[in-house]
Amino acid sequence: MEHDISPQSTPTPTPSPTPTPMPDPDHLIHLILRFVPGSPSGNILTPLWKSAHKSRHIALSLVGESLLYPQINELILDLHRRKLSTFLVSNSQLPEKLKAIPPVTQLYLSVDAADPDTLAEIDRPYVGKTDAWRRLNETIRIIVIKKLNCRREDIPGYVKLIRLGRPCFIELKAFSFVDQCVEYARWLEAVLEGDYSVVSVHHESKAVLIVLMVLIVHFQTPSYLPLRS
Repeated sequence: MEHDISPQSTPTPTPSPTPTPMPDPDHLIHLILRFVPGSPSGNILTPLWKSAHKSRHIALSLVGESLLYPQINELILDLHRRKLSTFLVSNSQLPEKLKAIPPVTQLYLSVDAADPDTLAEIDRPYVGKTDAWRRLNETIRIIVIKKLNCRREDIPGYVKLIRLGRPCFIELKAFSFVDQCVEYARWLEAVLEGDYSVVSVHHESKAVLIVLMVLIVHFQTPSYLPLRS
């Protein structure tokens, strides 16, 4: 994929006057699955190094909105034909495109606020506050930013969104310290009145996982996993 590089004197990147060429799905998959650099040495075991050359899980996330890729449907189907799992993260602002995609292995929807004003303050949506809130109809992932969208008074708003989407998994992601997520997760758990339970805390990722109780009962998962040191 080609990228337009703005001059160093320009304070912020500016879009290219011509559209940036988009790679087709086959070429994009080739880029994704290209050779893993390095060689087995030191603490890297040869079998593990060789196994890294065979991808099994593909994340369609991290930088930008995956659903803006014009051939996202073809890409997902092609990855599944190759027996690769797909993990897609969306900012919950493209509901029509989300409805049109084929089923993915894992879907995360970011929910950055519990009310229209806070959403506009955090995300600065280009579509405007009212339309951005309208697009936010389901929730899978909740990103917590201390003192802005993790206030106790926001709990009813988040609970309403959770009741609306009824996700199987909710991830609270801390901006800095995971302890604030643990406290907030406990508040959510209490207000959700037994429908959801905190099952895991991952300090390295600054994340807390809340799971739908029906899944915990069905799969006989422990209601709470020990904190990782």
